[in-house]
Parts: sequence; C-alpha cells; structure tokens
Amino acid sequence: MITQEELRSIIRKNRIWDDTGATFIIIDETLKVLFVNNSPVDENTKMCPGDLLKCANAIEEAKGCGFHKNCATCQLRNMLKKSLHTKTRLTADSDMLVDNDCIFSVHVISTPFIHEGKTYAAVILVDKTDQYREFMMERIFFHDLINLTGALNGLLECTEFEDPKEIIKMTKSISKQLSSEIAAQRDLVYAKNGKLEPNISHFKANSVVQFIKDSLCPIAKERYGVIVDINSTITDEEIESDKSLINRVLTNMGKNACEASLNSTITYNIHSTDDKIIFSVHNDAVIPAKQQQRIFIYGNSSKGEGRGLGTYSMKLIGETYLHGRVWFKSEEGFGTEFYFEIDRAK
Repeated sequence: MITQEELRSIIRKNRIWDDTGATFIIIDETLKVLFVNNSPVDENTKMCPGDLLKCANAIEEAKGCGFHKNCATCQLRNMLKKSLHTKTRLTADSDMLVDNDCIFSVHVISTPFIHEGKTYAAVILVDKTDQYREFMMERIFFHDLINLTGALNGLLECTEFEDPKEIIKMTKSISKQLSSEIAAQRDLVYAKNGKLEPNISHFKANSVVQFIKDSLCPIAKERYGVIVDINSTITDEEIESDKSLINRVLTNMGKNACEASLNSTITYNIHSTDDKIIFSVHNDAVIPAKQQQRIFIYGNSSKGEGRGLGTYSMKLIGETYLHGRVWFKSEEGFGTEFYFEIDRAK
C-alpha cells in the first residue's frame, strides 16, 4: 500500500499537478502568491495572480498585478478579495487579455482558511479557454446569423420602392453568406479538436469591398438611419485567407459602428502597404473609458445577454483564426475607429 508521503513524493518528482491543466496556488490577504503547484514562491518575490497568469495589464504596469488602472474592475482579483474578506468558498469564471494579446478564460475556485490568526486561500485555476472559445463561436454564429437574416428582411421590405433586379442580386449575395455561415458552424461542431478550420482561398481584396457594398450599405440607412461611406485605395491586391470569415469580421465592425452612430455616417477605409491590407471602420462616437478596458472580452456590453459579441468575435476570428491583427482607437475629438490588418497574398 502506497503511503501518503510516497504519494506526495511521486506527485512532486513527476510534476503530475502541472499536467492536469489546472494550477493550484495559495495566496495571503494581499493576494500575494505564496505557493504554486508543487513549489513555494521565493518570499522576496511579490507575485499576484495576474503576474502568474501573465495578464496584459500586469505586464504593462511596472509594479505588476494590482496597480494598473484596470485592476479595479478585474473579475479575478475582486472575487479573490471577496472570498478572503468573507472567509467564504467562492467560484467564478474570469476572462483576461494575456501577454500575447489573446483572451484567456479561467474557472476559479477559492477556499479560505485561517492559520495562526491570518487568513489565506487555497485557489484552483482551471484553464477553460478552449471550451469557452468553442462555446463562444457557437454564440457568435447565431449572432451573425440573426444579423444576416435581418439584412435579408430589410431588403425584402425595400422591394416596393427599389429595382426588383437589384434587390434580387443583393438577396442572392446575402443568401450565399448565410450558407457560408452555416457551413462554418458545421465545421466547428464536427472539428475533432474543437477549433474552426479556415477555408483558405485566393481572391481579390476588392471582392471584400464589394461584399461591404452589397451586404451593409443598402440596409444601413433603413435599419439604423446610417449612411455608409467607403474610401478604398486598393486596386488589384490579393488575399489568401478565409473570405467568409473576413466578411464576418468586417460586417461586425460595420454593425457596431452603425449601432453607435444612429442617424449618422460611418466610414470604411481600406488601403494596403507592401505586405498588408488594412480595413477600418470609423464613427464619431466615443467609447466610455471603462468599457474600453474590456472591449474585446465577452460580457463587456451593458445592453443585455448576447450583446458585446461583435467586438469579441472581431478579435477571436480576426487574430486566432485569420492570423491578422485587430485593434481600435477611441478618443474625444477623433471618434472611434476599429482596424483589421491581414497579410497580402505572396
């Protein structure tokens, strides 16, 4: 019969805990990490959970986790502080941007205990990023499907006043996109590794601009009272990527801009460099500073369940699956502009 001491030795020697996909830590009342998995932390090292998980805010701030302006709204820190203060076992799910600018999702279990009059907590951090990403891709699919069917309904409502031939042409375009969205979701559900496999093809960048004109411009005025301007300097540049996913990113960029600028004007800007093509969408509204902190994390919207998916999907699809770069700028006097940069075909 194996003894407890032998079992502890086997776990430490083979670093078994490290292979479970979870991290076990012990923290004190200041959230300082004292112990990680099999090893104590150097007592002279000030490490908090954000430092351990390589949170982007902790890396940006010289003093580390707990000192960045965004730390006040951190789900993980606030949950751990509440658990320690109330001496109550708590569980929560937390999302954060990490050092590679990707979204990290973690399930947290905090169990406080008292030793020599001081409160500590044993915390288990379980990486749920892959499962959460798959779940969110399904949510994004339904979100985008509703957008496209809304566009289709908008076109049909215009048939009384518009040229039927033009309406039929645009309806066919949106119907093709609907089929593409369904196919993408099918691939996601049946993918063995739970990740979307992009359908790579070689195409003219101008065909994406045409999609913007066909899918968003005709209905922006009817649904949002928005005029869409397109400033494009591209000519014969080509892209080698998943055209449907690029269209999805650009549609969400436009829809978000429309929702922020009702009865106004938004502008798509498209240009190229020697090796990149940059798409951007500008509107005159400014995103509140507090919301900017979590703009690419699902759940940042105050508009109810299912909202906030647009910006989340821009980042997830644009970077994780298309290997591009997504960012934004929002300032008083400038407005807001979201950017999507992708490689030109070689």
